[in-house]
Amino acid sequence: TQTVAITVPLEELRYFNIKEHRWVLESGVYAFQLCSDCRTVRLSETSEIQGEDVPSPYTPQALAAYTGADTARMTDAAFTAMSGLEIPALPPVLPITLRSRFTDLRQTGFGRFLCFIVFAVVGAARRKAEKMPEGAPRDNAVKGVLFMRRLLESNSIHSMSMSFGKFCPYSVALGIVDLANGHFLRGIRHFCTPVKVPPLPKNRKTK
Repeated sequence: TQTVAITVPLEELRYFNIKEHRWVLESGVYAFQLCSDCRTVRLSETSEIQGEDVPSPYTPQALAAYTGADTARMTDAAFTAMSGLEIPALPPVLPITLRSRFTDLRQTGFGRFLCFIVFAVVGAARRKAEKMPEGAPRDNAVKGVLFMRRLLESNSIHSMSMSFGKFCPYSVALGIVDLANGHFLRGIRHFCTPVKVPPLPKNRKTK
């Protein structure tokens, strides 16, 4: 019902070339997309722009990994060559500590069982969210579940406890660590020990 013109200044299409140490506008065909969400393209238009023909500052390995956003192919060597930063050595996985990633639990037998249970619960929550009627509530529910899964895959057990106090209070985090390390009695004792949290000022009853 209405025509809308969107102007994109050429300088907004530049990138900083780390070898040239300056902003560069590459020659090529640029795609402009209007999306209703992060995966659904509603309108698409291309435009050929004449800029500079500057060699890429990245190695062929880095370019291969970033083509198609296949970052799983990004090796440590390619990342170091691209960024100039050395990746520090990972700490020992065992024994499991509060600073271990949640997915490090898979290094022990009982830890694999705990991971299976937790990710099964997350999977059930996603299926439930995807069955909701189309709309913003469904989208938000699905994004929330995906966000939780990403946190589980990358965050430490301690940070999980800090982020999801109701889902994983500190005593549960300690119990998970003990169970994963084979200390079953101590782990069960942590699970059965409630964390006493003082009420927040807004929740306190005033006389």
